[in-house]
Amino acid sequence: MTEAARSKRQPRSAPETPEPRFPTHQELESHATDLRNQLDSRKREVDRREAALNARIAEWESIWRQAELRLAERELGLVSQRDAAEALAETLAKRGDDLARREAELAHRERLLDQAEQLLERQALDLQARQEELQRFRQRIATASPTPPTAARSPAREWELWQQRQEVQAEHQRLEQQIRQVTLETQRKARRAA
Repeated sequence: MTEAARSKRQPRSAPETPEPRFPTHQELESHATDLRNQLDSRKREVDRREAALNARIAEWESIWRQAELRLAERELGLVSQRDAAEALAETLAKRGDDLARREAELAHRERLLDQAEQLLERQALDLQARQEELQRFRQRIATASPTPPTAARSPAREWELWQQRQEVQAEHQRLEQQIRQVTLETQRKARRAA
């Protein structure tokens, strides 16, 4: 090996590095004081921010509670309004049912009155026909002999007329009795229908 090669192989000496310098006690205390002041300042800032945050949280919780109270009050108001509306709807439904029942009852009474009026009209026509018949009977009686014929002087025809007159008078009394009964029944039915 040549000397040149050897020289290449030998390490060169490293440049000289200065020895580390340690800070003095006073420098360390000064640095510690600066750090403490910085930490105290940061702690005060964090405390201030935390206090502000806590105040905002308390404010929001208060707002939240107030909102919940208002919501609860509103819900109670809505529930009471709903209950009142349901009660009103129930009352109106009952009134509607009552009105429908009364309407049906009035319609039934009107039908009864119409039927009673039709019956009265028929009975009035029937009575009028009977009165006319009675009037004819009366005229026939007026033309007939007023007293019963005597056996000696009356022919058979007079006896027949006298008997017819008696029958007509009986029929007349019967018809008047029927007229009175029909009139009373009609008045009773009219009172019941009203």
